[in-house]
Amino acid sequence: MVTTNDDRIVELVRMLIKHGGRDKYNVDHVGYNARLDTLQAAIVLAKLNYIDEFNGKRQEIGKQYTHGLKGIGGLAVPGELPGTSHVYHQYTIRVLDGKRDDLQ
Repeated sequence: MVTTNDDRIVELVRMLIKHGGRDKYNVDHVGYNARLDTLQAAIVLAKLNYIDEFNGKRQEIGKQYTHGLKGIGGLAVPGELPGTSHVYHQYTIRVLDGKRDDLQ
């Protein structure tokens, strides 16, 4: 499922659900044909009512991780681009300078 208010993303997603093309003969991207079954669709529709609450909770947890990891040298935490907000599907950190084993 994709939600957006960006017309460019809407156009791209519409192409992707048609196997990457604007029409049957003009394909610009590798697309998909993935459909939810009835039960999955019902769950997504029910959860969509709470998406702002879910995203807010993820953002709060992300902020706690960022605060807790602050000051650890050689570590890069997720950031946000201007005008965006991260919902942290995953909170992925990068260990710089090949010192992963040291961090462990």
